[in-house]
Amino acid sequence: MEEKLKLLYPSVENSVIELVIEQAQSFVLDYCNLDTIPNELNSVLLDMCKQDLNRLKSEGLSSESAGGSTLSYNEDYTPNVYKRLKKHKKIKHL
Repeated sequence: MEEKLKLLYPSVENSVIELVIEQAQSFVLDYCNLDTIPNELNSVLLDMCKQDLNRLKSEGLSSESAGGSTLSYNEDYTPNVYKRLKKHKKIKHL
């Protein structure tokens, strides 16, 4: 996955790409209550990393209007990501 992201985002430092991957992996593990990430979720992880890298410069900006100065921020992943993650979500036992 790291190699794909480096190809897609050549101007982003390797350390930033590594950090984004680690954060996405941690999110998946926590959200789905998993100990390891199954291979089936690699494409979801890639999409999550791409969304995070695309937001680096805008820091969550989802829309912007000139003239009227309207800004909207999005700090979440797309509904498609959550839909795909929910298929692998396990119930947490106390």
